Amino acid sequence: MIKAIIFDKDGTILELGATWDEPTVIAFNRLMELTDLTIAEAKAYGEKLGIVDGKILPNSLFAAGSVLEQAEELSKVVPLSIEVINDSLEQDYLNFAKSADVKSLIVKGTEELLKYLKDQNYIIGLVTNDQRDITNVMLESSELISYFDFIGCADDYHAKPNPAALHEIAKRFDLTLDEMVYVGDSAVDMEYAKFTAAGIGVAYEEDHRDHVREANYIVSELSVIPEIIEALNKIEK
Repeated sequence: MIKAIIFDKDGTILELGATWDEPTVIAFNRLMELTDLTIAEAKAYGEKLGIVDGKILPNSLFAAGSVLEQAEELSKVVPLSIEVINDSLEQDYLNFAKSADVKSLIVKGTEELLKYLKDQNYIIGLVTNDQRDITNVMLESSELISYFDFIGCADDYHAKPNPAALHEIAKRFDLTLDEMVYVGDSAVDMEYAKFTAAGIGVAYEEDHRDHVREANYIVSELSVIPEIIEALNKIEK
């Protein structure tokens, strides 16, 4: 029986590109100024990490990786410690989160789905590879924070796909992992979802379906998720 629905944040309930394109490019360019890379080399390196034509590619390190994982990669070319790079990235992202109109970034159908799940007494969680301070700012600004019974971030637990946050949910609410489903938009999310009863991959654009090809279910809108949960519960009966 499914008792908990756990969500990813960016790209799932908040629009990814509109959220992180600008601050990621600014942070990346600032760090590249400290390297010996040529303009062409920096551009190629940015594309490797997921920046193409000023936008963040879904399923890339900048889209799905934690800030620490980004810092670890950037430390290969930036002459600063991982800790300093991590702090620099986090500050840039936090500054943007504080200034952004986050309510305008909520994916269509999110509030309706969360309200439905809350009314049906499901446990609602959010596990993100973002940092706690950034996540809190964005969820408070979006006014979605009150829907969540549990929020797990990369600096609270290990970054996905490590299942530490899922085990914490299980412990806190007296659940088993097969009483949860995970909803996300990246390959990392679907790897993470394998610890649960099912992975629901969201692909709001057709060319994003490949990013969640390992999902048990792929949806293009959030409104169909209750039907999936109902179907899963019927299977278990």
